[in-house]
Amino acid sequence: MHVEPGVHERDKTFAVVFGGISSLILLVAVATIIHFVGIESQPARLAPETDQQSKEVVFETPKKINWPGTIISITGGGTGYAVQLIEPEDGNSDFLAIWPNDSNLILSGRVVVSGYWTGITCAYRYTLFSGQCVPEIEIETIESF
Repeated sequence: MHVEPGVHERDKTFAVVFGGISSLILLVAVATIIHFVGIESQPARLAPETDQQSKEVVFETPKKINWPGTIISITGGGTGYAVQLIEPEDGNSDFLAIWPNDSNLILSGRVVVSGYWTGITCAYRYTLFSGQCVPEIEIETIESF
């Protein structure tokens, strides 16, 4: 192998190795840019929740209710309850009861919820209601029994 005057074999090896690494870094950078540009140019996909959200309903005229049930969970901050009906009505076995204002009344066990059925919500379907959209009730009164 021919070595130019003033250049040591070790220096030549160093230049070849680091020259190859620079090329590799440049290649990875270009591939990354192409990958991200490709992702951004794809059409947006709808999240699975979009289909479920279409099942949400807000009633024009809320319906007065008086439902006995068992509290199965409390929402964050105690502003609402997941309740299982003692006697299911109209195919509904659970409902979400929400205070119209901030309340810190924490209850458990059997209760009677009086208030207004304002619609169907899917807000807690995967965390409290086994994938189901449920009636949403605005609490007027709630009492243990």
